[in-house]
Amino acid sequence: MHDLVVREPSPRERRLFSPYLETARCVLEPPRMSDAHAVLAGWARDEEATRYLLWSPHTGMDVTLLVLAQMAHAWTEEAPSRPWVIRVRGDHKPIGMIAAEVEQHRVQLGYVLARSAWGQGYMTEIVSELTTRALEAGFARVEGLVHPENRGSLRVLEKAGFALEGRLRRYHVFPTLGSEPCDTLILSRCA
Repeated sequence: MHDLVVREPSPRERRLFSPYLETARCVLEPPRMSDAHAVLAGWARDEEATRYLLWSPHTGMDVTLLVLAQMAHAWTEEAPSRPWVIRVRGDHKPIGMIAAEVEQHRVQLGYVLARSAWGQGYMTEIVSELTTRALEAGFARVEGLVHPENRGSLRVLEKAGFALEGRLRRYHVFPTLGSEPCDTLILSRCA
């Protein structure tokens, strides 16, 4: 498969949804099919990295290729979600992914990071940057939904200035944890 041509974002999306974003240490860009091996090896099949996510670990390259194709395609249409691959500046290997999904006046962030990149502040840096961009673009709030035991993600959001709003009872199924709905915490940062 070939990499897709990126659709130009609308004026409202432009500040938040630029296909290529940079932070002090990272570069964010649309997923490419050529990232498949690094994505699968880095986090997509890792049960620990995907433990608190809403999707199951990938069972093989075919799943990763399908997911990357869907994510890349999101940049070519009027989709509410924009996914980026995260790379450390100067290194072409992806270390994770983040997506921003718009629903009316709010943006919801979701992310995953390879375990080799945990504890280095990359995700806090990226979440802070995307949150600032969203609020400056006129969105009223940015939110994250987190499993109560996902201490790493809670810490990322807290460091990025998010406040805990509450607990959503039996809200999400986290496939790696089982088939029963689990409580989910909602945190946000508002304009």
